[in-house]
Amino acid sequence: MKSILTLKTALLLTFIASFNVVFANNIAVNNTKIHGKNVANDFQLVRFDVSWENSWRVSSNQNNWDAAWLFIKFRKNGSQNWQHATINYVDGTAANDGHTQGSGATIKTGTDGKGAFIYRSANGTGNVNFISNSLRWNYGADGVADGDSVNVCVFAIEMVYVPQGQFYLGSGGSDIGGFYQSPNTANPYLVTSEAAITVGTTAGNLYYTGSYGDNAGPIPADFPKGFNAFYCMKYEISQGQYAEFLNYLSSAQAATRYANASGSFRHTIAGTHPNYSATVPNRACNYLSNIDGMAYADWSGLRPMSELEFEKACRGANQAPVANEFAFGSTSANIVTSVLNDGTATESGNSGSNITIYNGGNNFLLRNGAFAGAATDRLASGASYYGIMEMSGNLLEGCVTISYSQGRDNFIAVNGNGALDASGNPNVTGWPLTGNQTTFGLGHRGGSLANIASYSTLSVRYYYTEQVNRDYYVGFRAVRSAN
Repeated sequence: MKSILTLKTALLLTFIASFNVVFANNIAVNNTKIHGKNVANDFQLVRFDVSWENSWRVSSNQNNWDAAWLFIKFRKNGSQNWQHATINYVDGTAANDGHTQGSGATIKTGTDGKGAFIYRSANGTGNVNFISNSLRWNYGADGVADGDSVNVCVFAIEMVYVPQGQFYLGSGGSDIGGFYQSPNTANPYLVTSEAAITVGTTAGNLYYTGSYGDNAGPIPADFPKGFNAFYCMKYEISQGQYAEFLNYLSSAQAATRYANASGSFRHTIAGTHPNYSATVPNRACNYLSNIDGMAYADWSGLRPMSELEFEKACRGANQAPVANEFAFGSTSANIVTSVLNDGTATESGNSGSNITIYNGGNNFLLRNGAFAGAATDRLASGASYYGIMEMSGNLLEGCVTISYSQGRDNFIAVNGNGALDASGNPNVTGWPLTGNQTTFGLGHRGGSLANIASYSTLSVRYYYTEQVNRDYYVGFRAVRSAN
């Protein structure tokens, strides 16, 4: 379904109004106002309403909720440089951090001050509309003086909470490159903590089939195993989201990050900086290299996901694996053979379909959440155990791999800092590919519209060795540590 993120600010004191529209995934930010300026302490309140569809919070089974990740960008009047705003953090609670949460909402600030999550405060399902929320922006910490005029924009990304808990790697089936507990490939490996994991053929160790890496280890304690809680983007990056990202970069940065693939394999982003737009904004964004995806994550205050976190987000904690299962919990898939309402806000596959994979040469890239509705269950909607969409099929997604030392030994769960380097590259210490864009730091998971069904099961580990290429079957999905 079509979604609109509307960014508005009101004139107050020396802050000037800004308006923009983003097509994302069933989420809208409206009625944004700047108020409550505190000159003595150099902060300003940014008020807004936020709504989205098909929300939930449950305390049984999955024990999770969906949320919106909120962050603010600002630009001094006369400047072309958009910067990431610092949100006040004391202990993460709205009251102590100086925020206001609307009725029925909980606001949880990130410890790094790069943004905040908003989600249901009680169990429930259905659409949400949280009114009159506010975030405290510490503008003084961002180099804004009391007399400066600035444009301010609020962004929101739908996320899903993946709670802490032990989980299995590998399905025990014939998944290409699949994990298992040595020496038996039919035995999945249980992850019980974030402690270092020994990799090898000794009985009880983690290992994987085939030659899909260096077969070495260990996996260090700092590498995110998926045991700890994290938030995962509910959808793959959409074409509308990525176009808006390009518009908020410098022209030099955008030139680096723009694929210039409009008209190819259902990619619709076109234009010039700062006026890129997507004709079909809700459609998943293809032609993203892993570096493109990491740049989007860095700019948003998110981070890449590890391949272990990928399996946790698909299968769920304390869930027995099923051999050769898809992310939606079944060993069979209803494949898209035709597109309904092509290019519209209700674009979907043929009746009963729940996955977009290779089908006789048809490459049906679809909008995010194309199979989901208010009454669809996990199987019909193609959702993971936690309600995350399209983790099997549609587009391959970059994940930090344990198969090569560049990812395994160098990656730590540091969230993005909200800024890129002058060339438009991510610049977070502790991420793979930082400063070296040809290493094997990331692989791909989840299968795609270019793969047959057996390549789209959740435990398949089929890796591509070229990390900088942009291909029609590759997208990206980011996560954020739950701190």
